[in-house]
Amino acid sequence: MAASMTNGRPAAVRSRNIAILSVVAVIAGSWLTFRAQSPNKSDILLSEHDKKTMVGGKQERIKLDGHH
Repeated sequence: MAASMTNGRPAAVRSRNIAILSVVAVIAGSWLTFRAQSPNKSDILLSEHDKKTMVGGKQERIKLDGHH
């Protein structure tokens, strides 16, 4: 009766197949996650504003009412 549940294959074959599929799924999921978080080649990583801020350049501050 136990053989009918695994279509006549030993349980070790089914466990091995599940393990292989799990490894493939983890690798594929990791790759997709990495690709989703990577910036596009056309994206600008740092704007001029960011660069000036990092090197301590002066930034003109605009007040909330729009006057300098």
